[in-house]
Amino acid sequence: MTNLLSLIAVGMTALLLCCGGTSSTSPPTSVASDAAGPQDATADVVISERFTHLELRDLLTPGQCQTSSAAGADIDAAKLYADPSLSTVVATLTGCAWIADAPAACPGNAHEDERAAEGAPDATPVDGYVSLDGSAIVCRLSGDAAIAPGRVLEVLEVGAAQLPEPFRVRACTSAERVRCGPWLDTQGGVTIPAGKLLP
Repeated sequence: MTNLLSLIAVGMTALLLCCGGTSSTSPPTSVASDAAGPQDATADVVISERFTHLELRDLLTPGQCQTSSAAGADIDAAKLYADPSLSTVVATLTGCAWIADAPAACPGNAHEDERAAEGAPDATPVDGYVSLDGSAIVCRLSGDAAIAPGRVLEVLEVGAAQLPEPFRVRACTSAERVRCGPWLDTQGGVTIPAGKLLP
């Protein structure tokens, strides 16, 4: 009888260890890691996505090409401020280039050097700015800066005050403009919370 009880006890112990002794106290690790994986991946994408470029696109109305050698919005510069106090400039524009797939600039543009939009504001009534002239440019923010909530973007357009020249601006992750935020249309220069340019 003692041998029978010993055999039953050994059998019960083996049954518990083999078929469920640990499963009720330890959750399956594959389920936990699968559930956490996609969330972590999404968080990484959001954190690593940096909007480091600005696209500036003219909004010329038909017929304006013939009226001026500086037709369209005249962009002097853009400044990205650290915060709404506008006391610390984090970045200006650099590496500006005409966008190949935009409409061609109107003929006779006397201010077609896109690099005139780079750096600190330096426009005079006759020089120091680029006329978008029906087309568009893309520029990088200097110093590896990026558009971010809490920052403020100012784009300086130096057209005549009595005749605001409309253009639109958006932030992108690269010069190729594959991933961009929403367009912001403006009449003349603009100062806005930079977060409005983020998706």
